[in-house]
Amino acid sequence: MKTSVLHTFFIGLMCVASIGCQKKEKLYYNPVVSLDKVSIKDIAPVDTNKFLVLGFDTDDHSVVYLCTKNNDGTYSKSKRWSNRVHFNTIEFVNGTTWLGGDTLAIRSSADTGRNWTKYGDFSDWKENWPSEISDLRKLYIKNDVPYYAIGTDDLLSGNFYWINPNWGAWASTQLKYGANSMVVYNDSAYVAGYGSILFAAEGGKAQSLEDIGGENFTDITFANTNYLYTCAYSGKIYRSELFSHSWQKTFDQGEQLLHIAADDHGNVVAVGESKTVLISNDNGETWREDSYSEGNKISCMKIIQNEFYIGTEKGTIIKLNNVSLE
Repeated sequence: MKTSVLHTFFIGLMCVASIGCQKKEKLYYNPVVSLDKVSIKDIAPVDTNKFLVLGFDTDDHSVVYLCTKNNDGTYSKSKRWSNRVHFNTIEFVNGTTWLGGDTLAIRSSADTGRNWTKYGDFSDWKENWPSEISDLRKLYIKNDVPYYAIGTDDLLSGNFYWINPNWGAWASTQLKYGANSMVVYNDSAYVAGYGSILFAAEGGKAQSLEDIGGENFTDITFANTNYLYTCAYSGKIYRSELFSHSWQKTFDQGEQLLHIAADDHGNVVAVGESKTVLISNDNGETWREDSYSEGNKISCMKIIQNEFYIGTEKGTIIKLNNVSLE
């Protein structure tokens, strides 16, 4: 059985590379890891065989697990850390693990999550500029420091953080909306939030709003270094060529969308609060629907080694089979 699935998988990849075959069979969901009594918040790939998982346990503590692929294709899991501070995002860059959490909490680890060091002292901000304090949702690491970050308090207030070159320290731009997601390419950031998308270039000094609005943009991503994709809670999906600042609505399904991700083969997947998964095989030009039958609410989605992985509120990590995407 494993040989047959593997054989089909490689045939599917050959089709993508050669003729871009368009298959319409039902999406295949492959649970790879189950973390008991953990609600998954985020996933960070470490290498081809390992990824880190951030979540909340039943005591409402943040927990970090390291999942390692075994020779037989299964995964072993190791609990690395637990803390009462709420952390919402995890990144692994150049051998260092980073966490971003509530009230500007940032931690780094040099041993994949066993020991952690506090980053930054924001006590002055907390005392004198409390509006600059928010709950971090995403970090972008460059030169071994948090270069960009986003945070949110509620739907109508959030922050975009960046390193001011004149100070050599973080600066903050107050947003009139909550920041939900961020994607960075060549040090230019796109921040998706409630009502708008912020574009920041030149290390954060140049900021402007994209010509798109009126939506609660819940996630944003890019692939192939050509296209940006964003989804909205209203059920709409928009696409833009990178740096064109011109957005086109490519789908409107009327159901709440929360996550969107894209690989380098032209496949894009969007999921939301319903049991519907939206799939495009042509860089977002056309879409089809697939019913999500696993039952557990999807809480995050990540691309790992150009493959789609989703985390759920019940602790399951599920790999979407690439063959069924094409």
